[in-house]
Amino acid sequence: MPNIVEQFGKYINKITPEHPERARALLLASYRAYGLKLRLAPTHELPPSRQFSAQYVNKTVQTMLSHPERAALVSVLMPCELLETMSVTPMCAELYSCFINGAYAESAFAEAAEAEAKKAAEAEAKTKGTAPIAGEEKEGPVAEPVEDNEV
Repeated sequence: MPNIVEQFGKYINKITPEHPERARALLLASYRAYGLKLRLAPTHELPPSRQFSAQYVNKTVQTMLSHPERAALVSVLMPCELLETMSVTPMCAELYSCFINGAYAESAFAEAAEAEAKKAAEAEAKTKGTAPIAGEEKEGPVAEPVEDNEV
């Protein structure tokens, strides 16, 4: 029997390129369901502090997904108190990537990021007047080789 989380991740990977809002809504629904499980049927092997931490982090991810317009991408090392006072949810990149990876939904997001990076490199090369080389990024125009007798 296939793992339900892996099947869910495959489905999210499948629909994300064409329907990113639907994928976000499904991820949000799954994290809400898991948050409900954390509250109603906590893992008793964990101490209360770990149970509280799991609920808090889950709620933070839910807030990031439910209101992305009020979230800011930050590093795990950034102090976020100022953002929280302005009702901006800090969206820790490391935390978010762990949650996406845990849902087995990372490949669609990685492919989208790679496609975006490729578009940016092509646009930059176009503005500089150089052609990008597959697999490499070059700065400026490519110099022609010089023969020994021409020097």
